[in-house]
Amino acid sequence: MSSSKYECSNPPCVHVVIDWPKKKFAVFVEDAEGSLLYVPADRVIKACSELEALLKKRVKEAKGDEVNDLADRYLNAIVFTESEEEGKT
Repeated sequence: MSSSKYECSNPPCVHVVIDWPKKKFAVFVEDAEGSLLYVPADRVIKACSELEALLKKRVKEAKGDEVNDLADRYLNAIVFTESEEEGKT
């Protein structure tokens, strides 16, 4: 299987990597530096179900500063965008 199939041209990327002969898969999130974080499928499925329910209720995705506000208020965290990460040395 070619690794180019899983290239991340616009990070962050979500990869579902499949080994068909073994009938196994894994889900990964890749950042701009190529770091991979494994995410168990049950968590992805739960998040997708929550997103689907929100979209049916016409709840819109946060954009720009709204994302940072949500992260700060509910996660007590700061979100770094890929462009901010690239500016650090």
